[in-house]
Amino acid sequence: MANEDFSTVRDAKTEALCALISQASRKEIATVLVVGCGDGREAQVIADYFKAQGVAIDIGIPQQFVGRTQFVQMNAEQMAFRDGCFDLVFSFHALEHMLNPAAALAEMARVAKVGATFCVGTPNSRRWVGYIGSPTDWRTKLAWNWIDWKAMATGRFRNELGAHAGFGRRELTAMCQTAFGTGDDITDAYYNRLYGPEARSLTTLRALGLAERFLPSVYVVGTVARAA
Repeated sequence: MANEDFSTVRDAKTEALCALISQASRKEIATVLVVGCGDGREAQVIADYFKAQGVAIDIGIPQQFVGRTQFVQMNAEQMAFRDGCFDLVFSFHALEHMLNPAAALAEMARVAKVGATFCVGTPNSRRWVGYIGSPTDWRTKLAWNWIDWKAMATGRFRNELGAHAGFGRRELTAMCQTAFGTGDDITDAYYNRLYGPEARSLTTLRALGLAERFLPSVYVVGTVARAA
């Protein structure tokens, strides 16, 4: 893919997360690591939001874009960075693709400074329906959900079996707390910020005990409490 200028890209989902990260951060964010960056759009939005120097990694072929972010091909489970060099580590919809997500989280903690902020998001493995906010047509969303439903029905809705199911709120929070020493579930806060008044339906779902079944993703934010 040719070089592309992402320096003016806007993304409401990433910006909503950035606002919550900013609230949780205890120090200035000058250096950012994005783990599992895909095409790099989210990484560029984050770097621009915090006016930070960004580094984004992916196991795929690295793509060099104009802007604040340097893209590097790297395995998240064995990073080449020195200990304690980032003010923010961010991973969104990447952990569920990894063979050893616990190892990747441990590496994120290792390369983050003590007192740095982290944000990790994955699909919600307890969802009944997914891809609601995905920028694609309804036929594709239906096809993707049909694949998930078949995997659920056959007991194969598991990351290690290639389903990219993600993790539940409690599971992801516990994993982050083990790796980083802290971690708070910000899923509700994220969707409230993203959808504003339209998020009122979430209140009804929560009252019925169904919110966890309809939220497509889960998110955890915290401060790195100790050196890995």
